[in-house]
Amino acid sequence: DMRRIRSDFKSKQIGSIETCRSCVWTGWSLTHFGMYLLLGLFCPSYFWLTFITGAVWEICEINYQVFDSTDVVTNTCGFIIGSFLSKLF
Repeated sequence: DMRRIRSDFKSKQIGSIETCRSCVWTGWSLTHFGMYLLLGLFCPSYFWLTFITGAVWEICEINYQVFDSTDVVTNTCGFIIGSFLSKLF
């Protein structure tokens, strides 16, 4: 039901596993890192587009009270590592 999905999203639950705000890496952080790693790997020339889009999205998350200040750093690190790996392959 939609109320449960909205509740899970606001509490940053992934499935039935509650993530914690005091953790450095949460399930959400890992998904952010992985997605941006893939973006960096396959689209290394789009750094500024992905950075600005990610930052705007994080600002939008403030309205849903799910903003995590480390997301922008996690996204950027994932993209840079993916971009570096794209040069190796």
